[in-house]
Amino acid sequence: MAKPVADDAVLKTSNKKKYLLWAVGLLLLLGAIGGIVGGIIAVRRSRQRDVFPAFRGVSYTPWGSDVASSTNSRASIQAMKDANVNMVALNTFSFIEDQDDTGPVTLDTTASSRTNYSTDDAGLVEGIRYIRAQGMDVFFKPNLDLKDAQWRGKIPASDGFFRSYKEWMVSRAVVAQSNGVSILSVGTEFNGAQGDEAAWRDIVAAVREVYDGQLTYSANHDSYQEVAWWDAVDMIGIDAYFPLTENEDDEPSKPTIQQRWVDQGEQIGMFRNKANLRTMPVIFAEAGYRSATGATTESGHDGGANQGDRRDNVNLDLQADAYDALLGIMGGHRFDWWQGAFFWNWEVNPRDNEDTYNSWTPQGKPALQVMTEFYQKWAE
Repeated sequence: MAKPVADDAVLKTSNKKKYLLWAVGLLLLLGAIGGIVGGIIAVRRSRQRDVFPAFRGVSYTPWGSDVASSTNSRASIQAMKDANVNMVALNTFSFIEDQDDTGPVTLDTTASSRTNYSTDDAGLVEGIRYIRAQGMDVFFKPNLDLKDAQWRGKIPASDGFFRSYKEWMVSRAVVAQSNGVSILSVGTEFNGAQGDEAAWRDIVAAVREVYDGQLTYSANHDSYQEVAWWDAVDMIGIDAYFPLTENEDDEPSKPTIQQRWVDQGEQIGMFRNKANLRTMPVIFAEAGYRSATGATTESGHDGGANQGDRRDNVNLDLQADAYDALLGIMGGHRFDWWQGAFFWNWEVNPRDNEDTYNSWTPQGKPALQVMTEFYQKWAE
């Protein structure tokens, strides 16, 4: 006997129920997927925030003992805080006569335009304490210069030099320890002397006996890969004046500068891997650009590019773009081992019309706004 044919209305009702159940299931599935995707996005966002650099820095250069004793110097330090700075690289300068001098390191406060910028210990301590009282940490960067105005990178390695330098650096470490300094640089740009690995390990060991904060060495941009004793300190420090362009009359676009920083970041990353320093953070112990055409060239660093009179070839936009490129590229997720820059330089007494000069400082210029906005984002 043939089976009865189902009523059309019954079939339609049954199909509607199937479609309804299918639609509900699809909506539930989409909701679950949406929740997963949302969670992934949230995790990615939190990871991106986690890699913001730890240090929002500037390089403070008192050029004398007025670190925080005058109305001007205290106002300058307060302006750092207003720019969202959380770590101040405090630069001081002591001297030897010339590159062959193996005598003791001395202060020089004579009335010379070249050498009248040593900071005595009273001014140093007052400055450290005042900066910390404003809620910022201190990266102490004691620099050794030559009275004959030659670059410290020309000082050769010698037993006599290391003997006097070690004594001096330990004395700086004692001041740092006594006054709550967070980071201490054991040297700056000693291209000619940094190759004596044993001597530098000895200096670092002596410093650690009296100082328990973080240590770095501030290598010049062209020689950081030649330092064989990075593992003796806590972070790789680079004075990051990399030449990003070649033509002194060139005014590179921001995308061009950004790509150059991608290239530099990749090179630093490859060095960390090759040297088995994958867990070591990197800071730019110094970085910066003059507000002048040619500022992104090699001679923009050494002062030759279009400097002439200090009011020649002023280029505020190039300085601002260079700050933006450095902070945007190096501060991104791609280079999460990079922990910040200390921009050269922050003056005690910036000019009221600083934006009409081709000087290094960002004070009173568009570059300051760029830096402030990045630092605000990183602080959130």
